[in-house]
Amino acid sequence: MSDFLEEQKRIEEKIWSLAQIKCGVKVLDVGIGENAHSTKELIGLGALVTAMDTDSKTLNKHKNLKIYLVKGGASQLPFISSEFDFSVAYFTLHEIDPNLHQKVVSELIRVSQSVMMVEPELGEDRLYGVYRDIWSRAMHSIGRFEDYQPLTYWKKSLEECGANVVVCQKIAHEDKLMGIEADKFMKGVIGMVRNYGVPKGYVSEFRDLAEDVKRLGMSFSDISVVIGDVS
Repeated sequence: MSDFLEEQKRIEEKIWSLAQIKCGVKVLDVGIGENAHSTKELIGLGALVTAMDTDSKTLNKHKNLKIYLVKGGASQLPFISSEFDFSVAYFTLHEIDPNLHQKVVSELIRVSQSVMMVEPELGEDRLYGVYRDIWSRAMHSIGRFEDYQPLTYWKKSLEECGANVVVCQKIAHEDKLMGIEADKFMKGVIGMVRNYGVPKGYVSEFRDLAEDVKRLGMSFSDISVVIGDVS
């Protein structure tokens, strides 16, 4: 396994160790996504998972997982108060209209005893900044959101909704993505934006960026992990 993949594994292990999910806990996973990464992790930890997404095709893709699947948006959750022990928004909130963030956080707190939000930071690496800018513009061009916020933003969101913040931590990337791993990653990104149907100009920008990333390396942003308990 490459240093880059080893680091991704280390970071994920750290994130889930902070959550302290126990077997049998009822968990709501908001935004199952194409790969159901967080959902599969929760299943592996023994959680009883309910996963949500706004897209029917995405939900149908994961119908064989041993979970409850629900179609809906995070700003109006179709659940009773305190239905779950834990709610997870794993790299989900930056894909939601920022004007709805506070409503989403409020809903997560309403339906669960604890809430974990995992989000990318803005990042300081120059090439990562270019990458983030292209990705954000590409997503906005097709009516999607891709708006990153600092750790303090998510902490304040939980506090303003009445939660007691028990974890507020950044997890740093230390190894640069470069060489063969960078080539593989950027090809995946290019394939993804093509599937989304973004204008061709963004694909060209990613191709140009890929050459610099392979040659110079790119450091990903820190990962923000904020966990709040309902009083």
